Amino acid sequence: KMKSEFVSTVSHDLRSPLTTIKGFVQLLPKVGPLTLQQQEFSAKILKGVENITELIEDLLDIGKIEAGVGLEMDVCQLDTIINKVVDDLRSQAEAKRQHLDVVLPPQLPPVWGNDLRLGQVIANLVNNAIKYTPDGGLISVRANNNNGQIMVSVQDTGFGIPLADQPYIFDKFYRVQSEEMEGISGTGLGLAIVKSVIERHNGRVWVESEPGVGSTFTFILPKYNGQQVD
Repeated sequence: KMKSEFVSTVSHDLRSPLTTIKGFVQLLPKVGPLTLQQQEFSAKILKGVENITELIEDLLDIGKIEAGVGLEMDVCQLDTIINKVVDDLRSQAEAKRQHLDVVLPPQLPPVWGNDLRLGQVIANLVNNAIKYTPDGGLISVRANNNNGQIMVSVQDTGFGIPLADQPYIFDKFYRVQSEEMEGISGTGLGLAIVKSVIERHNGRVWVESEPGVGSTFTFILPKYNGQQVD
């Protein structure tokens, strides 16, 4: 309860000044015309506010997950969650002329979990695949029932991850440094959130990747056996 109240308070206290900054910057053009340099500075301020806001949201999210706040569990259908997430992100893939493919079995057994957090896991993985795959690439989301465990994978034809970086990519704030990934924004917390959520669901997650070929992120969760699990 104390952790939940702290997260709520910090969330409000951090968001309020950012909302104020964003609001006043957006009002500047209404006061009078801006020079090209002033427009450029305003755009950079707004971009900075967006980046800080994203970082705060991710920090608060991982704090909640690690504390078990808002992780109410129920029976979940991963195929339904996958289809919704992919539908939401499809326009981003289409903007880069990427082919986003979903392959699901006719009947996928349910899991015991939190719909919102499992959706966040899939969204983070698919969003990363879109971000780190060049225009015209292929992204595939697959799920199957494997010996009592539900396996979900997100495969892409992106830049790939060097072998030396792979042990650390689920660490907080770790980002691969490479020429291809320069200029791609991110907080370095997306995969840490994925790992934390999956482990909270008694599952595990890993990556297989080759630079210049692509990456496959896979996670497994125990199939729901008809009994509630703490």
